[in-house]
Amino acid sequence: MKNKERMGNYELLRIVAAIFIILNHIDFSMDQVDQNAISNLNMLIVRFFHLGGKFGTNVFVLLGGWFLYSEPLKIRRVVRIIVDVFVYGSIMYCAASIINGRLIGAGGLIKSYSYWFPFAYVIAIFASPFVHKISANKSVLKCIILVGGVFFTLLTVISGIWKNYYLSFFLKETIIGPIWFIYVFCFVNFIKATKFQIMRENLIKYLAMFCSCYLVMFVLVLILDFNSIRDMYSPVCFLAAISIFMFFSCIQVRLIRAIEVLAKSSFGTYLIQCNNNMWTNWNNKIFCYSAFLDTIAFYFVVFISVVTFFVIATIIEMIKLRIDNKKVIRKNNIC
Repeated sequence: MKNKERMGNYELLRIVAAIFIILNHIDFSMDQVDQNAISNLNMLIVRFFHLGGKFGTNVFVLLGGWFLYSEPLKIRRVVRIIVDVFVYGSIMYCAASIINGRLIGAGGLIKSYSYWFPFAYVIAIFASPFVHKISANKSVLKCIILVGGVFFTLLTVISGIWKNYYLSFFLKETIIGPIWFIYVFCFVNFIKATKFQIMRENLIKYLAMFCSCYLVMFVLVLILDFNSIRDMYSPVCFLAAISIFMFFSCIQVRLIRAIEVLAKSSFGTYLIQCNNNMWTNWNNKIFCYSAFLDTIAFYFVVFISVVTFFVIATIIEMIKLRIDNKKVIRKNNIC
């Protein structure tokens, strides 16, 4: 029972992180809207949740490092990610072709499988033997944490000044992404090596730390237009993810079926919403967020979109599970 309660905490955290990521991408969709119209309450709320994208990413990587990275390298884990990308990418390609009324070409097919997060995460997984070897030497691991902390802090400042969006996006996601994930895994190993204790007595402190970090990001982005503070390697963003991770570590949540199902669908919601072929369809043709921005219906549309992504991902996961079960039964019958 204790194990299920403990796992229920982190499975619920996965769901929360997925919702933050979904809400973050709503902001990117509204190209027609004046992003500086901060007097609009709805726009303020959208920009508030916009901060949660890379924060949610850090939460996923922290969870991966905490529960999975302590294990030896398993190719099966990499294969599972690749299969998910192929399955969801293919389904989204077909959906985009139907919505657009024409079959998207070969370039669109390749585009449908282009996700930066799985790419970076797979590279980090393959780096696991290197991280395990480093973790054996606490002095070297501590040095990496300190040097990496300084490097990523400087990177946050530099990218905040450098406003070339497309080039900086390529650097952040494609090149810096895998390096950052490996650094996070090293950080998790360092925490485990030092036997840091997450104290339930500090529950309120962890929550206050998270709220403070989120508020700092919101103020710096809104007033100073310092957008790099919300990047995943920003010290403030990373501290927010660590704080909420510690908060959920201190609470008890029973691992009921609903939480388990939604948690398994959390990665799928990302693959559905962020598919390059379906991106504009979700934002401009299906949900049309910008059309409702000045009305109370905006919140209903956002809620429906979040539910839609989870429902689609859940259905796909159930179909995959049924296919896997049939394969197991067929294999057992052959044996």
